[in-house]
Amino acid sequence: MYINHLYNLITTQYCYAASSISSQFSVSEWETQDDLYDTLNLVQDIMLGVAGGLAVLAIIYAAFQYATSGGDETKIATAKKTITFTIIGVVMIIVFYLILSFIIKRGTGIGT
Repeated sequence: MYINHLYNLITTQYCYAASSISSQFSVSEWETQDDLYDTLNLVQDIMLGVAGGLAVLAIIYAAFQYATSGGDETKIATAKKTITFTIIGVVMIIVFYLILSFIIKRGTGIGT
């Protein structure tokens, strides 16, 4: 029940934020393509920073699990899986970052 309330809160806030942002801005209101490009790059960089920070925290957590496992094979396996999946996630983040960079450059016409 708590998760359902949390989900409703997040989706409601997200939809409200998205509708208020879309009502305040439109592509035609951008002064130049440089403004749009800079804004998209800023959003992309913030998202990359958050994802990278979460990846670092996941690695630290997995290292703590590994260090405190006390030789328990299940805890060691869990820590290794966490590290493996975090590394896979970081690789996916890098790939998505490159794809987004390409799309932003092509979409704004800058850097082509």
